[in-house]
Amino acid sequence: GEEKLRVVPTSQFKMNNKLELKKLDRNLYVVGPLAILLAYYEIKDFPAIALLPYAQRGRPDPLAAATAIQIINQLYDLDISTEQLIKDAKQIEQEIAQLKEQEEKVQREPGSLAMYV
Repeated sequence: GEEKLRVVPTSQFKMNNKLELKKLDRNLYVVGPLAILLAYYEIKDFPAIALLPYAQRGRPDPLAAATAIQIINQLYDLDISTEQLIKDAKQIEQEIAQLKEQEEKVQREPGSLAMYV
């Protein structure tokens, strides 16, 4: 199946092997505020896990948020709905497809590539 996220647990976090969560590759790093927070939790021997869903760069990605929430639901036996996030993701994809279609249509029109200097 398609891998949708990676995790970065502290050493005190007990991994649930039933979920088959994959850790972030060793050659990749967490940086910034998240790295500081994880380091703080590690120093304090506090069990914590960072969920890193794959997300689209440069735009909102509600599907990535839904992926993280689904894992949280499984980890903590919760039932937080992701229905609206999934609907939002579909709407964003439709809007992007429409914009691409409009752009292609303009490029196919005669004279659309003309430049005036």
